[in-house]
Amino acid sequence: MWTGLGLRPNLSKAKDQTRPDLQTLIPIFILHPLFAMSSTTPGFITLLSSITKFNGQNWTTFKKDVEVYFAIDGYWDVIMKTKPMEATAAAIWDKMDWKAYSFLYFLIKSVHQSINIELNSSTAAWKALKAEYEKDSYAACLSLRQQFYNICHDPSQSVSIFIDEVQSISCQLTAISRLPGKDEVEDLILLCLDSSFKAI
Repeated sequence: MWTGLGLRPNLSKAKDQTRPDLQTLIPIFILHPLFAMSSTTPGFITLLSSITKFNGQNWTTFKKDVEVYFAIDGYWDVIMKTKPMEATAAAIWDKMDWKAYSFLYFLIKSVHQSINIELNSSTAAWKALKAEYEKDSYAACLSLRQQFYNICHDPSQSVSIFIDEVQSISCQLTAISRLPGKDEVEDLILLCLDSSFKAI
């Protein structure tokens, strides 16, 4: 993967010979054009804005969206790994950590930001979110099932919004190995459509 991007990290410095650690890659993230322009370019800002903000009920999909987006810029390693000891790498790490924290903070709806408002580290913020919202799968399943069967179609909005909501909950159930039945999603969509759509 790295050579395909024109990157030739010194693998001898990495603990994992198949995947260089962040300390080895930090100079590459800063200097290589692919990464140097990433998080501040319009395309990446648009991608960030496409992530549905955390609302207290969408943890499963929010977690995956954040993990994938942050991996693009190398921020996920900052969140999940230990800060390097070497001074230059540590300074770069601190800047990336603060930027990751800023992105994460604004991806959370204001009503749920209090859990992170006193923090200033992406690692600490992520741990706090996980501790609060990554409940056991049984409790999460009950909550999602309740949302799934209580969802209503608002005829004043596009039907695609209703379908997206149903599919989003279905994806969250699937992510915790509680996927709906084979025809359950389609049946729910048809049964819960507003009466003005019954002719369809």
